Amino acid sequence: MKWFSKNKSDIQALTIEPTNDMPGVVFDKGKSKFEIYGVALPENVIEEFAPIISWLDEYEQNPNSKTVFHFRLDYINTASSKMIDKIMTKLNNIYLVGFRVKVCWHYKHGDVDMQELGDELLSGYDFSKELVSD
Repeated sequence: MKWFSKNKSDIQALTIEPTNDMPGVVFDKGKSKFEIYGVALPENVIEEFAPIISWLDEYEQNPNSKTVFHFRLDYINTASSKMIDKIMTKLNNIYLVGFRVKVCWHYKHGDVDMQELGDELLSGYDFSKELVSD
């Protein structure tokens, strides 16, 4: 995991390289790049997702005027889907206070399970959303 900042007055970017059980993360407010990709099936989901949630807590306090967030997950377990839902709640909070938010859920063409999971996780939120078959 790397934390770095070009501007000390702004939130630091968060980059986490993917592993066999945790997704990769690129959160860069300055470049308007927000992406989670790979697989998510850690044993201790709260501990493993803590840096992601912490970064989003800070971002939620001073978001960009527009946030386009990409999920490119190949597989997630039930515990991780609860953390993804927590992330979406934070994005929805940003939307509800007047910022533009769009969430794109990418899934491999023909992967009905990930398509349905994305549809389920996105339902119930007010921000703009899109299911994308790659």
